[in-house]
Amino acid sequence: MKRAVLPCLLLVTLALSGCSGSVTAPDDPRLTGESPVEFATISGQVYANLAWADPPIADAVIAVTSVDGAEQIAVSDAGGFYHVTVRPGGVTISALKDGFQTTRSRFTVSSHTVLNFGLDPL
Repeated sequence: MKRAVLPCLLLVTLALSGCSGSVTAPDDPRLTGESPVEFATISGQVYANLAWADPPIADAVIAVTSVDGAEQIAVSDAGGFYHVTVRPGGVTISALKDGFQTTRSRFTVSSHTVLNFGLDPL
């Protein structure tokens, strides 16, 4: 039994001692087993900017336009929460509601993102 272990230890020792340099793996998703994000979610809450309280705004329209012109629409729920699924890349996102100033933001989506909107009353 000891004779079978000795050659295995020798092979392992030779294999380990033969690599003296370091190897850096490229950031290629095909090699790491990770897949690039095909879709990302933008989610958050819409609320009123008031000095004494920040109540949620229901039924606010959230419009997301990507650089290729594709548009996604979401509507905030009773708690002011929304979520929309988009492809990664540059987007312009707007929150609008009657009686409030429209708010816009531009950024690049690369993963799931939380974006809250505080709308000022007109």
